[in-house]
Amino acid sequence: MSSPFSDLGHSPATPAPGNDANAGAAMATRQRSVCLCADDFGLHDGINAAVLDLARRRRLGATACMVDGPCWAEGAHALRALPASWLDVGLHLDLTEMRLSQQRKYPRRRLIANSYLQRLDPDWLLAEAERQLTAFETHMQRPPAFVSGHRHVHQLPQVRDALLQVLEQRYPAMQRPWLRSTRPALQGSAALRIGWRNALKARAIACLGAKALAQAAAERHFAMNRALAGVYGFDASARNYQRLLSIWLQRCQHGDVLACHPSNSVVPGDAIAHARCIEYQVLAADSFDQLFAQADVHIGPLSRQLQADGSMAAI
Repeated sequence: MSSPFSDLGHSPATPAPGNDANAGAAMATRQRSVCLCADDFGLHDGINAAVLDLARRRRLGATACMVDGPCWAEGAHALRALPASWLDVGLHLDLTEMRLSQQRKYPRRRLIANSYLQRLDPDWLLAEAERQLTAFETHMQRPPAFVSGHRHVHQLPQVRDALLQVLEQRYPAMQRPWLRSTRPALQGSAALRIGWRNALKARAIACLGAKALAQAAAERHFAMNRALAGVYGFDASARNYQRLLSIWLQRCQHGDVLACHPSNSVVPGDAIAHARCIEYQVLAADSFDQLFAQADVHIGPLSRQLQADGSMAAI
């Protein structure tokens, strides 16, 4: 694909240094490890292609999948061909984007309002969580390694209760997925390094339910990431996104998730299509190796980190 960002450099899909055979040694020495997670897999071909390319380069630790996306079934087949140890593949619970069971779908603001007013149908939430988990397992032929929410809906009141109930009933303790926390990874003056608008957005997302979800998850013994990085306004140039990525990698702590949204092409109807292409160009560039080398950070699946730290039973 031709791109205005070609000056960033782009190399063949080969594993990044330090992210392949040395992964076990890195964990053994407790190197700071961050899970770089690509969201929205299955939504369209551009996202799928970018995620698969970055996964083969060993530049991702996870991908979050939308099972109602038009490209999910084909994409899942390609994901299954990758070694499971390379990538945590999880469910990206969606209540706002695609056509759902019973043809229900909520605009994001209405969903948030109704969840706080306790106006969502609990039976529908339970059924929707079950249906999407079943769709994931049908195509991946294994349980999800984790569960997150498209637009962070998994942490909302009512939604989190239904989700935890389904997960607790569906999976025994030894097979439970980890859950994604939206607690901001950067705090105080460090948060201002990414810009006050981006820092404010990260905090606003967390205020929608990060603390309540963490409490409920702890009570039910679900593992979680420490915090979340990667939140910004989807308005950065390639150079600015590279700068943000450098800050996140430098400042993230062991056990954090760094979310990204790459795509290798602009797809009509995708509200953040341009930002997705910028992210992919930065993540696929030769300079990416330098970013994580300078940060002295290992990128890998969070489930491996949790197991090594004793925070999660083997799955």
